[in-house]
Amino acid sequence: MMAFFPAVLIAQVLPVSISGLGVREFMLVWLLRSVGVLQAQAIALGLVVWAMTAVTSLLGAPSYAFGARRRFGREPVG
Repeated sequence: MMAFFPAVLIAQVLPVSISGLGVREFMLVWLLRSVGVLQAQAIALGLVVWAMTAVTSLLGAPSYAFGARRRFGREPVG
């Protein structure tokens, strides 16, 4: 499994889909069938990885959006 994930991560950043959706699942199905993983399980793994990435990104979004903005050479206001 650990050998397949770098290849999947490289493939998902190719500019052929939005957020790598579809490319990640195809690569997981293609790579994991050699070790006996069912197609549905590989697709579910890809969607779970995407969901975990989206949730962790959303957790940091408020602090990024409303955090203090520093200007070069000045102290933060507040």
